[in-house]
Amino acid sequence: MDVELLEKFFRNQCTPEEVQQVLRWMSDPDEKDNTLRELEAYWNSLDPYTSEIAHDQEKILQLIQEKLPPSNTLSATQDTKPKGRNVPLFTPTFLKVAAVLFIIFSATFLFTQFFSESNSTVPVELVTRQNPAGQKSTFQLPDGSKVKLNAQSTLTYPPTFTDTSRVLHLEGEAFFEVAEDQQRPFTVIAQGLTTTALGTSFNVKAYTGDEASIALVSGKVQVALADASKTNNQTFYLKPGESVTYHQNADSLGVAEFNLEDLAWREGILVFHHASFVEVTKELERWYGVSFLVQGTQSQPWDISGQFKNENLENVLLNLGYAESFDFAIDEKQVTITFK
Repeated sequence: MDVELLEKFFRNQCTPEEVQQVLRWMSDPDEKDNTLRELEAYWNSLDPYTSEIAHDQEKILQLIQEKLPPSNTLSATQDTKPKGRNVPLFTPTFLKVAAVLFIIFSATFLFTQFFSESNSTVPVELVTRQNPAGQKSTFQLPDGSKVKLNAQSTLTYPPTFTDTSRVLHLEGEAFFEVAEDQQRPFTVIAQGLTTTALGTSFNVKAYTGDEASIALVSGKVQVALADASKTNNQTFYLKPGESVTYHQNADSLGVAEFNLEDLAWREGILVFHHASFVEVTKELERWYGVSFLVQGTQSQPWDISGQFKNENLENVLLNLGYAESFDFAIDEKQVTITFK
């Protein structure tokens, strides 16, 4: 058997025709005996005390055997073997050969790409937590981390995290209290930013159309552009009280201090800091799940600052209407604002 073809097979790079060729070779001991003996001799010649390849031989064999299909026989076709004869495919000798190839031809790639992916028939269904406008939720992740998910936000993650990482995708806003795990970094990908932590608490705000921002409350996080190929990509390590904002128009990141009041949404407090009319109505739409119809024109630009704790929409609009001179009408999920 051509060694290069074997390498392609164990790298999962064979064409369907080449796969059949390798499988036919595996099922025919008359063709593979010499090659098996040579590879087995090479395997046995390795010094288990000095050779990195021979290190943990039994562990490697066990990993391979666990990933193999439950059946260890392959029925021969009529044109290669007598009718009714079954030929052992995964013999101890073959396992040793597979172990050699496993190490020589990149153990990591082989394990993840060939034995894991190509033999897997059931795709992993991700968990999706989604809040419509006007709704917030609190829940726990598989690793024990806690999440507060804001309105009009979606968080997607696997039902079980891997042994080496915890990766989530966010659209909208969420606050994370991360369970510490030094072996598995906690990574949130949102609106062009990747935020990585081990054990910490931080807020990610990444609504479509708005500038994405990360605010660190405790611990330490690493923030970088999700597209690592960008020449202007920078990595920032935030300290508590710092935030980083992704300015999409300039495709750049900026670090600044933030006020904890900016995260008051977690306690049901609606906060405005020098907000314009567009910013106010957009936030009210998310907060209360309504839409706005505007009649007339505002007399001057809005510069709204203030807090509303667990207030209903009517009370918020009464206060804003008094300050900015407008009337309003609420018809179920439709709010009409009429400037005086």
